[in-house]
Amino acid sequence: MLLAKTRTLRPQRSRLPGRLVAAGLGHGRRACIALLLFLLPPGAAADDLYRVRFNESLQKVFVHACFDGRVPRTLYRHRSAGAFASAVRAGERTIRPAHDSTRVRLSSLADDACVSWDVDLKAALQQSDYRSSLQLEDGFITPGNLWFWRDGQRRPIVVEVELPADYSLSVPWQELPSHNGRQRFRPEPTPASWTSRIAVGRFEIHRIPVAGTTLRLALVGEMSPRQRDKLSRWIEVTGQSVASVFGEFPRNEPQILVVASGRQSRPVPWAHVVRGGGIAAELFVDPRYSARELADDWTATHELSHMLLPYVSRNDRWLSEGVASYYQNVLRARDGRLSEREAWQNCTAGLSAAAPPPATARWPKPCAKAGPPPCGFTGAARR
Repeated sequence: MLLAKTRTLRPQRSRLPGRLVAAGLGHGRRACIALLLFLLPPGAAADDLYRVRFNESLQKVFVHACFDGRVPRTLYRHRSAGAFASAVRAGERTIRPAHDSTRVRLSSLADDACVSWDVDLKAALQQSDYRSSLQLEDGFITPGNLWFWRDGQRRPIVVEVELPADYSLSVPWQELPSHNGRQRFRPEPTPASWTSRIAVGRFEIHRIPVAGTTLRLALVGEMSPRQRDKLSRWIEVTGQSVASVFGEFPRNEPQILVVASGRQSRPVPWAHVVRGGGIAAELFVDPRYSARELADDWTATHELSHMLLPYVSRNDRWLSEGVASYYQNVLRARDGRLSEREAWQNCTAGLSAAAPPPATARWPKPCAKAGPPPCGFTGAARR
């Protein structure tokens, strides 16, 4: 059967060879020190510390960032953040970037400096498109860089968060042990331009075990307990299905945001994957649809299949979309949601939709050297 599992090669996690460890431990203190120096990356630095506090009404978020050693030259923020943010305070100094600027210049500050700013979340939520910032009954979802502004050098950062009582935070960042009642996280050192989604509100973080990891699921918006159970099970089944490709889920503890969208013409009207600070999937879902209708929908399998690959540039988007589109059909056939015939019919239909009209098709030509188009296929490709 063409849809049967095949053995898939995957990169192995980096591990220090056992002989090197044994040799280091066997030759005393100097060998151990040499081993530690070998393991440290060049120029390794201590963490920058961001302390974040949301006020009781969630109308404002306050950020106090202290940098280890030389301060970053620039912090990067969302294009609309300046309209809702205070000036940046650095001791007795005040830095006032233009409202439409995505950059905050810090290059004139002394080493080990601290800076502070706050963002009016209520004002931001009243003026933003729902796909950017979304007001909830007891909270909100915003782009992370609306208030979490980071450098462009991928410095190591620890974030401590103080929330009002009974509120939860959903972020793509790695969780650390709490400290003095504050939640602590370590964002992945991704480029500052990569987006993320952060939710704050009265919801529960569901930790769903799948092969090799745990999915951190936040069900956000108006849903009944029965609907929450149904959606949680739907994400679990989808996660296990994607984990079957490699034998374990391809990413560690991803953030999964499922947002109630109200009445829609299909179960999942919109979804996407983002990778800023860690990988995450956000799915807008009409919770009225049945478990069978959710299982029949391809969107969740498609989005979680994007996590099988690392980031792929927009110029090569055909690769990431092609892999996700392939597995959205193959995996649903493997677990019985589609027949084999239906899976291949869907794949064929997708290929037909992506092919350019005959009059505009330009197929690959031999190239004297590797390079961008016109080498290779340059026709229009659409999902």
